[in-house]
Amino acid sequence: MIQRLQTLYLFFVFLFSCGLFYSSTMENTTTIYSSYYGFILSPIISIITILLFKKRPLQIFLCFLLLLLQAIQIGFYVRAFQPPDGFGWTEYVVVFSLINFFLITLARRGIRKDQNLVRSIDRIR
Repeated sequence: MIQRLQTLYLFFVFLFSCGLFYSSTMENTTTIYSSYYGFILSPIISIITILLFKKRPLQIFLCFLLLLLQAIQIGFYVRAFQPPDGFGWTEYVVVFSLINFFLITLARRGIRKDQNLVRSIDRIR
């Protein structure tokens, strides 16, 4: 399970998402996303995706769901993005969400590559 590169990508997504969740509980934010625990969904879904390593179609779907959650998270915090005021909470959320988005995209590509390899082997049999 851990030897696959996409598992490492999803593990880093899990770590970054846990960091965002932890910092959202420490930060006094009053946004809708943090008050409804929007940050907790991403680490939970990413760890479930890692543990379902034998069900690649379900993994691809969960990666798509993670991409959707990250896009929503970026959308909520880009509105409050104010670069002249310095690098604050919203800027960290946007940067880490963009990193997560990129890592999830790479993981999804690797999962699809594995799925296509398994299909080609099944066709040979």
